[in-house]
Amino acid sequence: MKSHILICDDEWVIRNTLLQVAGEVEGVRATAAANGAEALDIFRRDRPDGMIIDICMPVIDGLELLRICREELHSDLPVVVLSGYDRFEYAQRAINYGVMKYMLKPMLRDEIYQMIVLLRDRAASSPEPAPAEPFSAVPAPADAGQPEQELAPDDARVRKIVSAAMTYIERSYMRDISVGEIAQSLDMSRNYFGQLFKASTGMAVSEYINFVRVEHAKLLLKSTNLKIYEIAEKVGFDDSFYFSNVFKKVTGSAPKNYREC
Repeated sequence: MKSHILICDDEWVIRNTLLQVAGEVEGVRATAAANGAEALDIFRRDRPDGMIIDICMPVIDGLELLRICREELHSDLPVVVLSGYDRFEYAQRAINYGVMKYMLKPMLRDEIYQMIVLLRDRAASSPEPAPAEPFSAVPAPADAGQPEQELAPDDARVRKIVSAAMTYIERSYMRDISVGEIAQSLDMSRNYFGQLFKASTGMAVSEYINFVRVEHAKLLLKSTNLKIYEIAEKVGFDDSFYFSNVFKKVTGSAPKNYREC
């Protein structure tokens, strides 16, 4: 049986490209919507196995569509979010809703193909949707000597854990924080938390911490006259040279060049 993938993008060229590539992937049946409201109608009627949604769309945008699917319709289907904007708040909200992947436009055809293959495989392995249950901020600690409970990346409790970790990082990025410290705040082992965070977001915890720091550094570079080393210190880096290397790795530009753009 083919996996039904719903594609939602208001740009005709992108929507058709996604449909064409999806048609080349074995085991996939794709339908398309031009806006969030149309996608929601299709979702309620057909209950697709996975979705690819653009963020910026008329009527209902992608993040609101995702919120409705997760919170009101209690669906944990795998979702890939597309965006033409490298905006931290978009990525953070999408990750909080447990998306499988967050991708920036434009995308190469090979990237689209591989993304649809991953979505098909995740959809095929996802359990049947069940009504959402209330959940606590983090799972109860495992009994002594017992392995920690295994949770799927799309599990609602996992999304809550990841959200709590992101909040912790957002409040603490300006000082030296470690994966172990964050895990301890969530009553989890360091290794288990790190594996769960990576499986859910596609990023290691340390990568996400640097991502947050760089986003705040970008704001300071554009809005202040602080020197590079001062900005590095304010966002949690002791070494300005290391800060510059991380900044360039994340943005593709050195801090000085980013400021001058």
